[in-house]
Amino acid sequence: MGEELSEMAGDQEGMGEGMDRLLGKAARGEGLSPGESQYLRDMMYEESLMRRALDGMTGSGEASRDARDKLGEAARELAEMEKEAVANPLQEKIRERQKNVLRKLLEAKESIEEKGYRRERKAVGA
Repeated sequence: MGEELSEMAGDQEGMGEGMDRLLGKAARGEGLSPGESQYLRDMMYEESLMRRALDGMTGSGEASRDARDKLGEAARELAEMEKEAVANPLQEKIRERQKNVLRKLLEAKESIEEKGYRRERKAVGA
């Protein structure tokens, strides 16, 4: 699960960088090209897929309670992002949610790694 979360975090970071670029362009009063508009739609679709994957992970016994809580928080952020994106997918509020999701993914990954480390220490000490 840790590797999957690392991949999701990397994807989230990449989408955030893309959103920063598009927000910068919008702030300068420049319109989006058809390709950029499609990229934005694709990004929002990827965010919805990530939310579904996180929803599935929250029930995983592999993750600690803390990690499951963080994954649930990330999934809720993504669900709110989906609602907000219907009206306007290119807004600072969505970028802030992306940052929150990335932070929660990294916190969940750290929690899973700590649980694994504690499990290893118990096994070695036994």
